[in-house]
Amino acid sequence: MSRGLPKIVKDNLSKCQASTIAAVTVYNRPGGNFRTAQFLVLITIAWTALFHALFYRRNLKPWHIRKTKGGTGTRYMYIDGEPKHWELAECLKQHYGNNHPPERKNLEFLIGLRNKIEHRHLPELDTSLYGECQASLMNLEDMLEQEFGAAYGLSDQLAVSLQFSRVTPAEKKKVAQKLAASHVKEVVDYIEKRNDILFKECAPDPEKLIRKKDFVVGIPRCFSIYTLWPLYSWFFHTLGVETFVSQEICHEGTA
Repeated sequence: MSRGLPKIVKDNLSKCQASTIAAVTVYNRPGGNFRTAQFLVLITIAWTALFHALFYRRNLKPWHIRKTKGGTGTRYMYIDGEPKHWELAECLKQHYGNNHPPERKNLEFLIGLRNKIEHRHLPELDTSLYGECQASLMNLEDMLEQEFGAAYGLSDQLAVSLQFSRVTPAEKKKVAQKLAASHVKEVVDYIEKRNDILFKECAPDPEKLIRKKDFVVGIPRCFSIYTLWPLYSWFFHTLGVETFVSQEICHEGTA
């Protein structure tokens, strides 16, 4: 599927791969206390490059157009002699149009989060954003392989995957205290608002469940749940099966 791709497409795919690997590297680096912010910047670059590759493959220039006086013809915006490419938010609009799949929602959330934390030092948020980071990584891998083939996949190049670290109750208490500080409240509120939409507004009301089975399905709060929970929850709700989403993740359970 990737045979015969134009050079500009291949260049953007290489940029996507390199930025993704760099994002995972900084996230997993021992002792890092600025991992989430760095990951968000690098994974945003990776996603943007992936979309640019898609557009160029379609012979579509992902460049901003400037208005002309006569209103005729197409004139592109340039910065320092280079065309001004679409940023990730514009890429999402152009690619998905009026569709709002979970992958788009996850990226829009990360864009908003990046905008809120890029000028702040908030390492205390790292432990609470693992799921969103992991989801963006998995979604990118899926799109890479679906659009350009397994040869462009990254799983073989990532020696170490994103992992949950063991956090003791005492450490969790310290994190909770830091999250209560006024200088991070705005960001925490943004995250909580998104989680309310994902786990409450877009999910069925558990009080309205008509049980058809006498067992409960437990679901860990990690990985694809941060993009596909509405699908999972309505699936089991329709089957009449009660679900329970874990509040904490056991270290052994992520192996």
